Amino acid sequence: MNSWFRYYHAALDHPKVGKLTDAQFRTWVGVLCVACRGDGELPPIVDLAFSLRLPPKDAARRIEALVAAGLVDRDGETLRPHNWDLRQFKSDGSTERVKRFRAKQGSVAETADEAGKGLEDQTERNVSVTADETARDAENDRVRNVPATAEETGPDSDSDSDTDSSSSARATRAPTSDDDELRAKLREAAKGRIRKTCVNVKPIRKLMAQGCDLERDILPFIAETFPNLSGPLGTWGGKWPGPDILVFSQERRAAEARGESPGQTARRERIFVDVRSPEWARACEVDRRVKGVRSGPDPCMHGPDGKSVGWYFLAATLALDDVLTAKLGLKVAAE
Repeated sequence: MNSWFRYYHAALDHPKVGKLTDAQFRTWVGVLCVACRGDGELPPIVDLAFSLRLPPKDAARRIEALVAAGLVDRDGETLRPHNWDLRQFKSDGSTERVKRFRAKQGSVAETADEAGKGLEDQTERNVSVTADETARDAENDRVRNVPATAEETGPDSDSDSDTDSSSSARATRAPTSDDDELRAKLREAAKGRIRKTCVNVKPIRKLMAQGCDLERDILPFIAETFPNLSGPLGTWGGKWPGPDILVFSQERRAAEARGESPGQTARRERIFVDVRSPEWARACEVDRRVKGVRSGPDPCMHGPDGKSVGWYFLAATLALDDVLTAKLGLKVAAE
């Protein structure tokens, strides 16, 4: 990921840029900054809207305007700034310049040697050789002492040493191996509805530490809800799905404590609310209070018809509000 990108002064006179409104121009510059973080590829509209500090609907409308202006290219579900690879070419890395500089410095040093600094260089070489020999002697002594120490301590201690070494090696490798296995399970449950950059599983580990069971809570929740996402998930550390998985886990354990069957699926316990419906704002507020978060969910799920956009709220959450219970026809569970 680059920390900077090229911005050409020709944009000042370019007709595509000149026809943008002030708001669209600010969005375009923001899009270039976000694209720089993702090697030219823009994240899903929900994540992009967060980076642009815009509501998802406004962000989507401005992106469509940039697509129509020819400043953003669409390839299926992928969005990229127009001609990004052409204008943000990777040809000015510092590696070759450093090599040339060091080679030049080496030539200067050789010239100085010929001019009369042989004695000083010889001293430096002697110090270097002495240091190298000292390091090699120390390493050889260490290698020679290992078998002797093992023989002196006897077979029992040797076995214990091997066991400790093996355990240490496994402890070093285990996190990577376990994380890879966890990533594979999450990706399989999500049916590919997560981005390649979604590799940090620490938020999932945190959910497990909070009592969520991987096989009974996390994976079933993902398998049921992710097909409804309007785009792939960009990170496990966002405001979703962590809080919803926690609630899902709590409800599952409460149902089992009451002796109920745990076979209820996430969708049958959820109610879809369209972002354009009058109940949307109230549903978001109730959901926010129940979860104890600062804001409600982003409208990033498709409805049952596959076209409308909104969110699947937990029916038990919406039923806490009398107005929503009446408008959505929810059944209130008996005490």
